[in-house]
Amino acid sequence: MRQTVAVGVIKGVEKTEGGSGKVTKAAQKVGTAPAGKKK
Repeated sequence: MRQTVAVGVIKGVEKTEGGSGKVTKAAQKVGTAPAGKKK
């Protein structure tokens, strides 16, 4: 559930920033860390 919320927030930021590559890279790193811990 936490991941879903984070993705929603990141998506909103990306839209506001205009799809910044930096935001996407940060989102990927944040999404990968919790995903691995959950496993």
